[in-house]
Amino acid sequence: MMNKRKNNCGFTLLELVISVSVLVILTGVTAPVFTKYIEKAREQRYITEAKSVFRALQFYLMDLDESGIVISREKLTEILGDYPVSSPRHVLYPYLTNKATKEAYLAGQGFVKDSSAENLRSIEYEVKDYIISVEASGKVKVKKRQKIIIPTKPGIVTGIDETQPETIQETE
Repeated sequence: MMNKRKNNCGFTLLELVISVSVLVILTGVTAPVFTKYIEKAREQRYITEAKSVFRALQFYLMDLDESGIVISREKLTEILGDYPVSSPRHVLYPYLTNKATKEAYLAGQGFVKDSSAENLRSIEYEVKDYIISVEASGKVKVKKRQKIIIPTKPGIVTGIDETQPETIQETE
């Protein structure tokens, strides 16, 4: 009798193609989920930064109050908007313990009467495509800018930045 041995040491080409196809399908299904997760984490980081900037501005204003320096709202707006918050030249830089995202700006602040710490009611923090409003009560509103594409001529497209009207997230 002849003893035949079958050589089943490897995979066939068909088995490899099927397994690669399954991996591609799984990647296609899970990639959007991970993208949303990463975007949500980025948004949370920006919210935390905005709250830190709010507290830093409160401390800065308290220091001004204690030293007897009176500053107008217009001058304060000018000082705060000169540099990105992450810049060592920004007045709030010494008050921030965490690094802020590059190209993040303090876009505006709201006061009840004068520009003192107890009258600070809100700030607007602009970072990348987000505008984050933080109020003294702790309420946070997040808006995301998106590019609107306007066709001007056939084959030529112009994009402008617009703020999305609805609020993405609101927390207390």
